[in-house]
Amino acid sequence: MRQHPILVTGIHRSGSTWIGKTVAVSPQVKYVHEPFNLQIKRANPLRKLGIYTLRSPLKFWFEYVDGKTNKKRQDEILNYIRAFYSISTVSVLHEFFKIRKPSDIKLFFNELKSRSKRPLIKDPLALMSSAFIAEKLNAKVVVSVRHPAAFVASIIRKNWKFDFNNFANQERLLDEHLFPYKEAIISCSKKRLPLVDEAILLWNIIYSFTSKLQDKYKDDWYFVKHEDLSEDPVEEYRKLFQYLSLEFNEIIVSQIQKSTSGEIQDVLNRNAKENIKSWKNVLSNDEITKIKKQTNTVASKFYTEESWS
Repeated sequence: MRQHPILVTGIHRSGSTWIGKTVAVSPQVKYVHEPFNLQIKRANPLRKLGIYTLRSPLKFWFEYVDGKTNKKRQDEILNYIRAFYSISTVSVLHEFFKIRKPSDIKLFFNELKSRSKRPLIKDPLALMSSAFIAEKLNAKVVVSVRHPAAFVASIIRKNWKFDFNNFANQERLLDEHLFPYKEAIISCSKKRLPLVDEAILLWNIIYSFTSKLQDKYKDDWYFVKHEDLSEDPVEEYRKLFQYLSLEFNEIIVSQIQKSTSGEIQDVLNRNAKENIKSWKNVLSNDEITKIKKQTNTVASKFYTEESWS
């Protein structure tokens, strides 16, 4: 029986890709990229004939699935997730129909071979369903937490807006878990807020939910702050690999040092320590004050007063 699948989740722009790609340096795991991402079309050439071998059953960003969800839908979503790392008729067909030239044949067999490894599902959008995934797939869960000022600054840099209908239209999620923000969510689903205010609300929603998960699963899951990983990456990743029961060797250490030293500047490689407070270069003092005030109730569960200085 294969080892526990790994789910790396948290809010987007929280370092989940960095964590997922770093852990995926291990030859023991197979990296799976964001099954819950609605923008990614998992299609193949047969889509022109109306045939989809891996069509997403998901309807919302941050979709909420739990044991109370309709059993047929639970199975549909679980089968969809498993198709990314297991060998089945659906998964084999999906990969087979990607073959367009002779060199793709080798990629096809390499992909099938990789499915014997331990799956690592990197998906911040799976956060609301993380407890369901952990229970049904017997997964080990890693949750990345990022400072509210850093998150808001990152959203501003990317100019990423969010449609709050994704929460407003999930009635059970709204009533059972997000009720403190229900009025704000419904309001924002009808009329957009300025980007800073939208990001603040989204951070509060995601990490108030995360706080409940931490209270319930603190002894079983791994909650890690992006800032801690950035401050001492080798040691923090050593602890993470230990939790995941993965070998932590010199190849992985070298990759961590390479990706955090600042020698290479791209999406996954940067000076980690300098990046911790890079939000100060993006946000005005008034914006920082506003973010601190409006996220304090939730942020104080993860961050100290010193984190704002």
